[in-house]
Amino acid sequence: MPLFETAQHREVEERIIRTAAEHFKCEAAPCSKAYCVDAVLFRNGRAVAFAEARQRKDKDGELLSIHKYPTLTWSAQKYVHAMQMTDLLPVAFCVEWQEGIHYMMIQRKPYPVGYMVPNKMRWEPDAEPVVHIPVSEFKLIAPREYTW
Repeated sequence: MPLFETAQHREVEERIIRTAAEHFKCEAAPCSKAYCVDAVLFRNGRAVAFAEARQRKDKDGELLSIHKYPTLTWSAQKYVHAMQMTDLLPVAFCVEWQEGIHYMMIQRKPYPVGYMVPNKMRWEPDAEPVVHIPVSEFKLIAPREYTW
């Protein structure tokens, strides 16, 4: 799993997690970038869930519409780790699209698996198996006007 993360990436993840924590009436504590989820959500001092944050952009850096593709592609490795974490606590997968921040609760559910080579059709070190999660499984928690 790549550990490349800029300060800007972390700021985006933190904003998404803060918004989700507010929606779920929780406080959030970040995890190390080497960890398999981005944060732990607490309520009244007790851990109640894990949270993973993503932002979906096009190659020009513009946020994608949730309606652009029928599925969200996500690293199969990250998905398996998130499923494993559900043995301990629920896992909220929070994604920001053009329309706002959406979430789904990770379940032990099989999704179609594909293989993604980012932006190029040749062997890449970032190429990896991915799962295709239907965007219809995501629920809006904060429209765009709220998150900016």
